[in-house]
Amino acid sequence: MYERPEYSGRVLPDDSDITTAGTAELVLTFCSVMDNMTRTNNTTGLAELGRYAGQLWWEMTGRGVEFK
Repeated sequence: MYERPEYSGRVLPDDSDITTAGTAELVLTFCSVMDNMTRTNNTTGLAELGRYAGQLWWEMTGRGVEFK
Protein backbone atom coordinates (compact mmCIF):
# COMPACT_ATOMS: atom_id res chain seq x y z
CA MET A 1 0.00 0.00 0.00
CA TYR A 2 1.27 3.47 -0.86
CA GLU A 3 0.25 5.67 2.03
CA ARG A 4 2.23 8.85 1.50
CA PRO A 5 4.32 10.05 -1.45
CA GLU A 6 7.85 11.25 -0.88
CA TYR A 7 8.26 14.97 -0.40
CA SER A 8 10.02 15.20 -3.76
CA GLY A 9 6.81 14.41 -5.62
CA ARG A 10 5.23 16.91 -7.99
CA VAL A 11 2.31 17.04 -10.39
CA LEU A 12 3.51 16.07 -13.85
CA PRO A 13 3.15 18.37 -16.87
CA ASP A 14 0.58 17.19 -19.44
CA ASP A 15 3.20 16.06 -21.96
CA SER A 16 5.22 13.91 -19.52
CA ASP A 17 6.18 10.32 -20.19
CA ILE A 18 4.47 8.59 -17.29
CA THR A 19 6.50 5.41 -17.77
CA THR A 20 9.65 7.24 -16.63
CA ALA A 21 8.02 9.26 -13.83
CA GLY A 22 8.52 8.46 -10.17
CA THR A 23 5.77 6.78 -8.19
CA ALA A 24 5.25 9.88 -6.04
CA GLU A 25 4.68 11.99 -9.15
CA LEU A 26 2.17 9.46 -10.49
CA VAL A 27 0.20 9.45 -7.24
CA LEU A 28 0.14 13.24 -6.96
CA THR A 29 -0.78 13.67 -10.62
CA PHE A 30 -3.57 11.08 -10.34
CA CYS A 31 -5.02 12.88 -7.31
CA SER A 32 -4.82 16.20 -9.16
CA VAL A 33 -6.56 14.74 -12.23
CA MET A 34 -9.33 13.26 -10.08
CA ASP A 35 -9.81 16.64 -8.39
CA ASN A 36 -10.00 18.38 -11.77
CA MET A 37 -12.60 15.85 -12.94
CA THR A 38 -14.93 16.98 -10.16
CA ARG A 39 -14.52 20.62 -11.22
CA THR A 40 -15.12 20.40 -14.97
CA ASN A 41 -18.46 20.76 -16.71
CA ASN A 42 -17.02 20.26 -20.19
CA THR A 43 -17.74 16.80 -21.63
CA THR A 44 -14.67 16.78 -23.86
CA GLY A 45 -12.44 17.90 -21.01
CA LEU A 46 -13.94 15.26 -18.74
CA ALA A 47 -13.25 12.56 -21.35
CA GLU A 48 -9.62 13.66 -21.68
CA LEU A 49 -9.16 13.73 -17.91
CA GLY A 50 -10.71 10.27 -17.67
CA ARG A 51 -8.38 8.92 -20.34
CA TYR A 52 -5.34 10.35 -18.57
CA ALA A 53 -6.53 9.08 -15.18
CA GLY A 54 -6.84 5.60 -16.70
CA GLN A 55 -3.30 5.73 -18.02
CA LEU A 56 -2.00 6.85 -14.64
CA TRP A 57 -4.02 4.18 -12.86
CA TRP A 58 -2.64 1.34 -14.97
CA GLU A 59 0.91 2.62 -14.66
CA MET A 60 0.55 2.75 -10.87
CA THR A 61 -1.09 -0.69 -10.77
CA GLY A 62 1.83 -2.11 -12.73
CA ARG A 63 4.16 -0.74 -10.05
CA GLY A 64 2.17 -2.30 -7.22
CA VAL A 65 0.55 0.88 -5.91
CA GLU A 66 -2.67 0.18 -3.97
CA PHE A 67 -5.28 2.68 -2.82
CA LYS A 68 -7.51 1.77 0.11
